[in-house]
Amino acid sequence: MALITLMIFIMAIWEAVLPAFFSTIFLVITVIDCIEIIVLSNTICKK
Repeated sequence: MALITLMIFIMAIWEAVLPAFFSTIFLVITVIDCIEIIVLSNTICKK
């Protein structure tokens, strides 16, 4: 979750400098992070 927050912060500050494909990278990292949270919550909390 901290990675998503950091990337939003970077996108907000350096919006004019970042290339357009940074949005795609942000989307991929966000989806991977969400899948990771779902998998870990199902494996750790499933008792």
